[in-house]
Formats: sequence, C-alpha cells, structure tokens
Amino acid sequence: MRGIYSEAKTLPYADRLGKIFTITGHGGTPEERPEIYAKSETLDRMDRITAPVLIMHGEVDVRAPFENFTLAVERLEALGKEFESKTYPEGHGFRDPANSVDMYARLQAFFTRHLGIC
Repeated sequence: MRGIYSEAKTLPYADRLGKIFTITGHGGTPEERPEIYAKSETLDRMDRITAPVLIMHGEVDVRAPFENFTLAVERLEALGKEFESKTYPEGHGFRDPANSVDMYARLQAFFTRHLGIC
C-alpha cells in the first residue's frame, strides 16, 4: 500500500517533503549517490518474487508518487508475476473512509486466499 519501488525514478514527482526524506535518507541525490539508490531499487529485485503480490496506491499520491505504482505494475507484468492491483482517487493518506475500508477488506481477502488466515 503506497509503496515506493524506485526512489531515483520517482523523485522528480515527489512533493517537497518526499524529496527531502529521499535525498536526506540516501545521503544525496541519485546523481550524487547512485550506489546507494541502487540498493533501494526494488524494481531491480522483483524477479525474485515467488509469492502473489497485492499492490494498492492512491492516484494522486505525491509523497509516494503514483509513478511507483505504474512502474511496479509494468515490471510485475513483464516478469509474469502473479499480482493484484487497485488504485484509489486519493493521495498518500486516504481521507474517504470508504476507500480505507475497501483497501483493508481487499488486504484481508488477499491474505485469506493466499495464506488461509484472517
């Protein structure tokens, strides 16, 4: 939910605080610290996924820019990974309670289907 799968590729889309968190957390920009950003590049490790994935994101999220969702879905599809996805017309923190309820209901159903719990 609201994941960041490529700090370097989505940094330009982040809000001011997201940019500060990313640059401070990585000790500089992607150009200044490419080796550090490479360590947090989840897209490059998605080939290792062996279990189904549920990915959900707000369409107007600028803290964890929506481009992360797009990149992740494209990568999962290209790799032929089993996944489910859902977007919501919200930002990083949902304000509409119906969207939060839907998101957590999907999460519970996903865990029930794939882990037999909940």
